Amino acid sequence: MPYSIVVNGLDNAYIRELGCKCERCQRQTRAANTSVSILETLPNGTVKGHLLVDAGAGIRESLMSHAVLRHNFVLDGVLLTHWHVDHTCELTHLAVTLARSRAREGKTLAPIPVWCRYGSERWLQKNLPEKAPLEFRSFGHLEPSGVLLEAVPVGWAGMWVTPVTISHSSADISPSGGNEDFPSCCGYLLEFLNGVRVALLWDMDVNNTWLEHPNAQNLETLERLRGVDHLFIDSNTWLYDQNKLGRPASHLSNAIVRRFARILEPKQTWLMHLSGHEDQPGSGFGWDDATWRRNAKNAWSEAALSGSVDVPTIGQSIALEPERELTANGVF
Repeated sequence: MPYSIVVNGLDNAYIRELGCKCERCQRQTRAANTSVSILETLPNGTVKGHLLVDAGAGIRESLMSHAVLRHNFVLDGVLLTHWHVDHTCELTHLAVTLARSRAREGKTLAPIPVWCRYGSERWLQKNLPEKAPLEFRSFGHLEPSGVLLEAVPVGWAGMWVTPVTISHSSADISPSGGNEDFPSCCGYLLEFLNGVRVALLWDMDVNNTWLEHPNAQNLETLERLRGVDHLFIDSNTWLYDQNKLGRPASHLSNAIVRRFARILEPKQTWLMHLSGHEDQPGSGFGWDDATWRRNAKNAWSEAALSGSVDVPTIGQSIALEPERELTANGVF
């Protein structure tokens, strides 16, 4: 069964900042918060299965622009990285409008499964604006970052989804108030029957030291992540990695992404959650996607990192097929 990932959005929380005159805010192309769709497609092109990863601003527009999904919308469930608004603000609207569409067809929409960490479910149960046909199936609790949790039972025969706990300081807080840490975030490792592996690791902060200084609990995680075919990773800024008070930033800079890529050795790296507004002019501030792409490729080459790097486009479909090797005759 062919599988693919379609990019629904790649921007950070503030897609366009009103009054900002930078290239990123002034661009006229469509933009949306960071999100992808995992699709299982039949030989005739019909989408059989669809898992949505995050549902922030602009995601419904991206889904409705998909050549196949807009005519035959399928949704098996939602995988959330965490509860922040830029990853969940269209979740309720998506479920309610899909239920309305099904009702006009004389059908009843079964509650949409939503997988996330327990801390994120707590936040969403508290903050969701209205009731919707959603069924939360949370996992994990207070595990530290860099740990593989039990695989999520999404019901696809040819794919396994394993949550990876990650640190994201601005979201790892208790929904009950107070200053205690309450781990709520995760990435996902996708492993397919055809051997392809994909890592979705966005909204990470610089406290994810397990990548460079692993303990015994992190070694399996690194082993499973190393050499993935596709790495989708947070690259919120170019250089900025701490705030004015000297505290660690809650997202990765591209400089840190390159350090992590040297460890993980992905075949293809895709930069997500782009912003640069915290950077200085000339070093990330206001860059549009083309500028991000050009500078990232140059930096990748200068650092002699394995694989390649790119900035995806909204609507881009990435086939999840095993890498083919040339024979001695120079053919596949």
